[in-house]
Amino acid sequence: SSQMSHTSIETCANEKAKEWSQRPKRQRCDPTYSKPDREGLTKYEGNVARMKCIKTVISISCRSFISKPVTAETIPLPIPSGNNGPTPIVNGPGGSSTGELPVPISVNPETVPLPISPGSG
Repeated sequence: SSQMSHTSIETCANEKAKEWSQRPKRQRCDPTYSKPDREGLTKYEGNVARMKCIKTVISISCRSFISKPVTAETIPLPIPSGNNGPTPIVNGPGGSSTGELPVPISVNPETVPLPISPGSG
């Protein structure tokens, strides 16, 4: 995340644009453009360089995250109390003529940690 700062992106973009300006084809073609055209191209070149730098930072960050070993991250899930399981809904949803809604099953306040594996699912 420290690589994603505005300053670091701008520094990367400036270095990339400077690198591009040193290419022989660029040095050969630059004089063929008028000054206003070169200024416009420089502006667009800066935008492209910034996008490339952002893409690189995101790619490196993603690769770094994915290559980390799986940690024991957990999320708590409620455990239903008792062995009765969920109460069935008689006549299905909307099938009851009384108009009563089913009461949700009670839950035990204890939770069970389940491992999370990135990429599985």
